[in-house]
Amino acid sequence: MISIRQLEAFVWAVRLKTLSRAATKLNMAQPTISKRIQELELACGFDVFDKIGRSVAITPQGALLYEIAEKILSLVGQVHEIRDKSPISPRTITIGVTELVAYTWLPKLVNLLAERYPMVTAHVDIEQSASLLTKLRMGELDLIVTPSFTPEPEFVDIRASDVSLELMGSPHLCRSNRVYSGPDLSQFAVVAHGSQTGSIKMLASWMRDLEWTPKATIELDSLSAQAGVAIAGMGLTVMPRDCFQFLIASGDLIEIKTATPPPTVRYRIVYPRHEEGGVVARIAHSMQGVVDFSRSYQTR
Repeated sequence: MISIRQLEAFVWAVRLKTLSRAATKLNMAQPTISKRIQELELACGFDVFDKIGRSVAITPQGALLYEIAEKILSLVGQVHEIRDKSPISPRTITIGVTELVAYTWLPKLVNLLAERYPMVTAHVDIEQSASLLTKLRMGELDLIVTPSFTPEPEFVDIRASDVSLELMGSPHLCRSNRVYSGPDLSQFAVVAHGSQTGSIKMLASWMRDLEWTPKATIELDSLSAQAGVAIAGMGLTVMPRDCFQFLIASGDLIEIKTATPPPTVRYRIVYPRHEEGGVVARIAHSMQGVVDFSRSYQTR
C-alpha cells in the first residue's frame, strides 16, 4: 500500500533533484528516504527514478505519479489545517532578500509577519540575487525577493516594485549642471556590485549603449561601502535614487546627468509553484503591500 510518507519523500526528491537534499529538507537520514522510495516503487510496480550519479532523473511513469502525489499532499495539508482548527499550521519560513530590501523595508516585513502570521516563524537570509535563486532551487529558501528574475516554470513570480537608479559621484570629480557622454565618463572608475547581482547585466548593457568604458572597476557588495568610496572620490557609482537621495541633499554626492539615464530595476517576489495556495503564497502576496524602496529602515 502506498503511504503519505513515501509520497512525501518522492515529491521532495523530485523537487530538489537529489535524495540527500530531500533528506535534509525532511530532517531524515538519506537511507530512510531511499527506503521509502523503494517501498513506493514496489507498491506502484514501476521505477520512479533513474539513478544518475548523485542526482536522480524521473522516469515517464514517475512524472505522471509526481503530478498525482503533489495533489494528494496538498489535500492532506488542507486536512491538517482543518484538524488544527487554524488557517495556518505552525511552520518555519525562510525568506531570502537582497541588501537593498534589508536596508529599506525588511523591518516592516518582519512586523507584518509577526502581526498577520503569528503561527509562522520567519528566518531571513540576506544574499546576492544569484545566491538567493540558487538556494531557492535547492529548497534552502521558501521565498525570495530579487531583481531581474527570468521566469522559470517551477516558480511563481509576482511584482514587488520598480527601483529607479541614479549615477552619483563626488562634486570634486564632476559638475551637476553638465550632461556627460560615455567617453567623458571613461576617465573615471566605476564602483559597483560583483557579478552575483541580478541588476549587473542590465547596468553593463546601459554602459555599453552609453559607450562608457570605465578606466577601472571597484567591486563592493555593500551599498554603504559603494557610497563611501564614491564620496571619497575614488569613482562613480549607480545607487537607488530615492533611499540614497539624502547623500545628494547633504552635498556629499551629486547627480551625474547622462544622455541616457540608468535603467529601472524591477524587483520580483518568487516562490515555488508547489506552494501555490499555501501559506508561502499568502505571505508573498501580503508582502506586496509593504514593499517600499524609498526610505531606510522602515518599521511601519
